Amino acid sequence: MKLFSLGRTEVRVHLGLFFVLAIVCVQGRLYQLLTALVALILHESAHAIVARSLCCEVSSITIYPFGAEARIQAAYSKNKSLALIAEAGPICSFVIAGLCVLVMTLLPATETGLKTFMRYNFLLAGLNLLPAYPLDGGRLLFCALRIKLRDSLAKAIVCWIGIVAGCAMLALAIYCTMFFQSSLTLYMMGGFLLLAAAKELLSQPNAQLQALCGRTQAVRRGETMAVRYTAAHFSMGASEALHDMRSKDYNLMRVVDDSMRTVGELDEGALIAGIGRLGVKATVGEIIKFDQRKII
Repeated sequence: MKLFSLGRTEVRVHLGLFFVLAIVCVQGRLYQLLTALVALILHESAHAIVARSLCCEVSSITIYPFGAEARIQAAYSKNKSLALIAEAGPICSFVIAGLCVLVMTLLPATETGLKTFMRYNFLLAGLNLLPAYPLDGGRLLFCALRIKLRDSLAKAIVCWIGIVAGCAMLALAIYCTMFFQSSLTLYMMGGFLLLAAAKELLSQPNAQLQALCGRTQAVRRGETMAVRYTAAHFSMGASEALHDMRSKDYNLMRVVDDSMRTVGELDEGALIAGIGRLGVKATVGEIIKFDQRKII
């Protein structure tokens, strides 16, 4: 459900949050929930601010019962940008927790009000460093894996880690319920991890098209886009060329022959179209010829 908009960014809330709100009101823990929500919003806002500074579109910020997510159109940006965006949230939470400690040390009277907020920020920062999607640690692991692996395989790995971590949290929650004390937090966190990772894994077949459409729409809105070339021999495999364009900060490929003369240029859209028509074993030289015939 949409709450309001900040520029082109929609701030949304999941309907399940109202169910949790009703439970915590009955338990008399409304203050703890509101404190956790403030910590989440600040955490996700840090992601959004850094993403905007790197010229990445932030379409929405959604608040879930025990989690939040900023939808950032940066899936195929260079690793440095992705890592900076992922690191922004935990750093922000750690800084806020540190400031709380400092204020409580200087002004002991504030400890009652700030101690819970400090704990939630420490917990949020530490939890997000786990190497599981959609947590920030999982996004950092994705950046590391995509250096050697295809983006789709790297994303599948971190998503499966997220699914396993979510199932483990749910299993621990059930164990605590059976032998100790029920933990709503574990149930919610495990469910959030499991559902978010599974949703991302299922959406992978459409991720390439969505990223390409997002860049096309940005250009149509009049936004500027830096152009950076890379050169490739016409015998280079098209799938390898597409991987290089995604994992590095390139959006145009200049195809050259044995004499280093330019045969033509390809963008990501032309590469995808060529692979779809000629197959994954096609070379960039073959796709250049296909693209030129299509233009004529």
